Amino acid sequence: MLIRGDVVEFKNLLKEVENATDSNVEDLCSDLDSLDFNEIEKLYSKYKKFSSFYDGMNHKYSTENYFNDPEVKNLLRQITKNLHKLEFTCYRHLNHDSHITSTPEYIKSGISQISMKTIGENLDKKK
Repeated sequence: MLIRGDVVEFKNLLKEVENATDSNVEDLCSDLDSLDFNEIEKLYSKYKKFSSFYDGMNHKYSTENYFNDPEVKNLLRQITKNLHKLEFTCYRHLNHDSHITSTPEYIKSGISQISMKTIGENLDKKK
């Protein structure tokens, strides 16, 4: 358990982190366009490691009711919001084009033949 002086220092540290994440997350998100896939993948991997640590720390302090200090709670929430924004942006960049492929011609022609056959059978039934 932190003593009161430590809580003040901890709160000051959180304010610095929150200010840094507020300004840097926007810059990082816009800079992702200039990074290649491997660089984004490395950043995302590092983020996931940090996120795991941060979530554990946040959980620990939430069980201690954020030292009965609403400012600590709000700072941790804002930092979490900024980190999730960075995570989503990295994830979106990593998965944006990775699953887009064109349909092979043999599948297109097979579907077309099945459709024409089905239409023909339905027309024959109506006669």
